[in-house]
Amino acid sequence: MSRKITPVNNKQGFQIIVMPALAQHTLFEKNYCDLCGKQTDVNEDVYYEAVIDNFYCEKCHRLYLSNATRYKSDIKYEVENFNKARFKLEGANWWNIRLF
Repeated sequence: MSRKITPVNNKQGFQIIVMPALAQHTLFEKNYCDLCGKQTDVNEDVYYEAVIDNFYCEKCHRLYLSNATRYKSDIKYEVENFNKARFKLEGANWWNIRLF
C-alpha cells in the first residue's frame, strides 16, 4: 500500500495521483473502481486519473495506461481535475506526506 499520496510518473504524461483507498473512501466518498466496479479495500492503492476524473484499482490503472492517448484538448480539464483533487488532499493535510 502506498504510504504517501503522490503524483504518478508515466510515459504519456497523464496527471495521476496514487493514494490508499482509505483516502478515496474518506475524502472523495467513493469506494469502488470506476472501470471494473470492484469495491476498493482500504488496504489497497487506488489511482485517480485526472483526465477522466475517475478512480481505478491497480489492475485497471495498468490497463488504462496501456491503451490511453493524451490529447492536447483534454489538458485544461485534466489540470483542473488534478488541482481539485490535490487541494482536497492538501486540505486534509494528506498530500505528499507519510500517512502510515
